[in-house]
Amino acid sequence: MSTFSPASRMADVTSFLVMDVLERAQALQRTGVNIIHMEIGEPDFATPACIINAAKHALDNGFTHYTHSMGDPDLRETVADHYRNRYGVSVDPGRIFIFPGTSPGMTMLFQTLLDPGDEVILSNPGYACYSSFVHMAGGVPAETLTYEEDGFQFRPEDVAKRITHRTRAILVNSPCNPTGILLEPERMKALAVRAFHVLKLNVYSRADFLLDEEGRLYCLEVNTLPGMTEASLLPKEAKAAGIEYGDLCEWIIKKSLEERYAGERTESL
Repeated sequence: MSTFSPASRMADVTSFLVMDVLERAQALQRTGVNIIHMEIGEPDFATPACIINAAKHALDNGFTHYTHSMGDPDLRETVADHYRNRYGVSVDPGRIFIFPGTSPGMTMLFQTLLDPGDEVILSNPGYACYSSFVHMAGGVPAETLTYEEDGFQFRPEDVAKRITHRTRAILVNSPCNPTGILLEPERMKALAVRAFHVLKLNVYSRADFLLDEEGRLYCLEVNTLPGMTEASLLPKEAKAAGIEYGDLCEWIIKKSLEERYAGERTESL
């Protein structure tokens, strides 16, 4: 009898604790226990009628077949319009990919970026799944601690210490799950001066319009910072119970690290 043996890169991929808790809570619910769910990131109301009706309309009108491999062209045009109208950024629809949620987009992103042994700098605390996405691509998470006294902001000098010749990307989750912080503009600029792939995740894109203490919008200029690649991933502004879409946009403002720095990856920030 054959024995299933997973790839060695899966050794460091753990189950998602949130889903472990959810599944245990659901099991208790099936036995009659009254559960208040505080583990999973979804609203406690049903999907709005307008979304349900739009889905029904699509099904009734034959939208049940394979789309373009990158996603429906009309939808990608609409996403490009969104970025142009909201952020003043021109994104070619040919560089937009549609995914059924966060995890597939993140998985493809790191499968595309990483060779075995490549490193991705992540914040700690950070979203629990990010390190697993890196491991699944054969990469190595390089965690950088963030501290309460800094409001859990990246310290650029600490990030610099984590940079090696294998560093491929710095992942910036802003607004951050679980800390809720927006990365301050000056810290973002300090990261963006490197020509690494600085991946800024807009998982909660509406929050980009939060104000700082002086009433100024901030963290929006990430889209135009020199030397930066942004992967704007999976905005949840259309998120509803049971419904989630994702778009992945990537654009490179300056030349790649290999072209610009040619062996100088360890230069301090």
